[in-house]
Amino acid sequence: MNTHVKCKLSLRHILCALAFIFLVLPLHLSAQTSPLADRLPPDTIFYVQWHGKAFLADADKQNHLLQLLEDPDFTPLWQLAAKNFQQNGAKQSAGAKPPEFGDILSLLDGAGVFGVVANPARQGKPVSDGTSSPFGVFLVYDSRGKRELIQKLQASSRGKEASPVSSYDFGGMKVEFQTTGKDTSYTALAADYFLFANQKSVIEDLIARFRSGTPSTSIAQLPEYQSIRKNFDSTAAIEYFFHMPDLNALVPPDQKNLQSVRVMQGLHLDKIHAAAGSISFSGPATRFRGEVLGDTSPGSLFDVAGPSSATFLTQSIAGNNPNFNLSRMNFVSLYKLIRNAVVGNVPPQQAANIKAAEAMAQNFLGMPITDALDLFTGEIASTASFADDGTELRMYAATIQKPSEVLRVVRAVGATMMVAEDSSGDTTFLDLAFPYKDPSTSQQRKKFYYVAVTPQMLLAAPRKAMLREAIERLKSPGPPTGGMFENAEYLQLRAHLPEKLSGLSGSDLAHVPWDKMFATFTSQFEAAMKSQGQTPTDQSWLKLIKPDVVSRHLHMSVSGWWKDSNGIHFDSYVE
Repeated sequence: MNTHVKCKLSLRHILCALAFIFLVLPLHLSAQTSPLADRLPPDTIFYVQWHGKAFLADADKQNHLLQLLEDPDFTPLWQLAAKNFQQNGAKQSAGAKPPEFGDILSLLDGAGVFGVVANPARQGKPVSDGTSSPFGVFLVYDSRGKRELIQKLQASSRGKEASPVSSYDFGGMKVEFQTTGKDTSYTALAADYFLFANQKSVIEDLIARFRSGTPSTSIAQLPEYQSIRKNFDSTAAIEYFFHMPDLNALVPPDQKNLQSVRVMQGLHLDKIHAAAGSISFSGPATRFRGEVLGDTSPGSLFDVAGPSSATFLTQSIAGNNPNFNLSRMNFVSLYKLIRNAVVGNVPPQQAANIKAAEAMAQNFLGMPITDALDLFTGEIASTASFADDGTELRMYAATIQKPSEVLRVVRAVGATMMVAEDSSGDTTFLDLAFPYKDPSTSQQRKKFYYVAVTPQMLLAAPRKAMLREAIERLKSPGPPTGGMFENAEYLQLRAHLPEKLSGLSGSDLAHVPWDKMFATFTSQFEAAMKSQGQTPTDQSWLKLIKPDVVSRHLHMSVSGWWKDSNGIHFDSYVE
């Protein structure tokens, strides 16, 4: 589908600056009243909303993440960002001096919403008719007290290749537009709002919505919007909303029979109705919430999520490691969903080729692919520890049944890499080696990985000792102990999540060797630059941050997700 949204706009600096602000220092909004979002057109597919710096109040006095960003040790990073912003603005500007970085940050004072809307005028028309993109991009910003700064920013953002600014009258309001290459951007002031869009129909619709009272139709009237807003966090600092559009209406008539289009339809994405999320800074912990709602009856991507329960079989392998991630997935459902979507919507010859490949895989594995996937009972996990030099050592695990058949599959898949095999009790260990190119020396080397097959689990790790330690922990009776599971901060954050989950993860941020990680990453990055003939710079952001600043403010992260009859829900806390 030719549905790519063009991003090379004359106001790209405004959008980039606001995107940077959004990512670095989110703002506080009230999820109970959202005047900007409630005025958006019903064809809005996605939006991100914030309400202005005044709503942040005193959150930085207790929120650990905001305190991290305001720490004096972060000042060099902000200075580097300001320097880069000024340099990039000067290079791309047509001559006007770009605003100071501090002035750009002052845009945080105002409320705003950025989004994507489906273009109704484009739907139902073939690609060849030369009309505009099926998607439009827009920005609405409360410009009170900021109009002079916006005008300055507009002037500096006009690229050297842009055409002169033109204007026209729309219902008594002035609309300015400018073309750069094949892209045209439109701006206008409606009451107190600065409006931006990349399509004429979109800017005119926004003018009608924001220069007067509540519009007669809006996104607020969508059942999906009304349903999902009930679960929004009332203390959220950021919220976003995604509404699944009518994909059949968006696809141009001359593309409806394309193979890629039919495959996408075969995935039944229409069963996903809406998604939303929020970020809150109202307490010591930063909270991230999200959910995907829709028709969870069999035959959609919702089938991939495994059931929720109070315990995980793989939880014991976490031990004293500072990071773990546990999830339940249905691999057979995922395979069947993708297979049926592809086989049922490709030409007969391609479908026959897929079935032939499946037959070859069956001969190779000694069983059908679905039977091989069914050997894995759905629970997967990973844990991370760190070597003395700060290198991450990650171990993986998956629950299994019929270990002898799992072992046969592993031997078949890793036959060319296997260098040794031995057993200890009811566990079989396999040593694997595969070639890789050392990024620092560009030399071909061998990297070893070790696999263990137990009666209930398949484990893999870069060190054999890690497997042996994990297997001993699995043999211990009762619930997992030690490490994070006895950490008071972990237990406090875990209590905020439902008892029954389909996924659980935790990170003991206070015990991560940030100094060694930063040093290792910087060394690898510089080696990669040298191998490409580039000179490393002393202005690397990792060199500007003191590693202990992270653990000084952030101590623990806990996340969980679960599935119910309405969809899939996510909740995370970082403190």
